This record gives sequence, structure tokens and C-alpha cells, in this order.
Amino acid sequence: MQKYYDRENRRLVFEKESRRKADSKLWDSHWSHYSGEDFAKDVKKKDRFVLYYTSKYLPRGSKVLEGGCGKGDKVFSLHNKYIRNRF
Repeated sequence: MQKYYDRENRRLVFEKESRRKADSKLWDSHWSHYSGEDFAKDVKKKDRFVLYYTSKYLPRGSKVLEGGCGKGDKVFSLHNKYIRNRF
């Protein structure tokens, strides 16, 4: 794992993989350890961290733009709490 300090943005950055071209081979390798069933089970877990901070800092009726990175677990949690249940 590579670690470095990004002075411009004042943050510590951890990179799991070397900087490779983000092509289909990279993403196939990145997601290959998940089976379809494990992936679905992982996504459906409630993300309490995201739900807590979303309800703490965003007023009711706020819109959230999701960038499409990751497994979709944060959006799944938000959807179930705020859309399906109308909180």
C-alpha cells in the first residue's frame, strides 16, 4: 500500500493498488474476489455511519448525488431509509 500526504488538498492518501490505467482489466481484478451472492449480501447491510451523518447534517428533503463508485451500499442504505420509508 502506498501512503503520501497531498499538500494541496491537505489530506493523507492511502492507495491500495499502484497507479494503473483504469481499464476493464483493473476493475475485473478489483471486483473478482466477490461472488454474486456475497456482493448482494454486502450491499444490503445497513450502513449506520452514512445514515447517522446524513440525518445529522442534511436537512429533510436534501438531494444526494451518487458518483457511481464502489458497491452501491451507501445508496442502498439511503434509499431504504429515506425513499422507501419516507423519513
